[in-house]
Amino acid sequence: MNPISEQVHAARLARNMTQADLALRAGVCRQTVQRIEAGKHIGPFDMLERVCRELGLTIRLEKR
Repeated sequence: MNPISEQVHAARLARNMTQADLALRAGVCRQTVQRIEAGKHIGPFDMLERVCRELGLTIRLEKR
């Protein structure tokens, strides 16, 4: 897992949501949520933003 995956997974569990619940609310398929949580897929920014928004998470980009 990576930090994004861990945050998404923890936030989903804290809200007692299944992967299917989150997928439906965010407008993505359950497999996408599963892959994000496994650290195998982040996908387009807008998709990740929808998933995070449903979980009350924000995305912050920083210059290295």
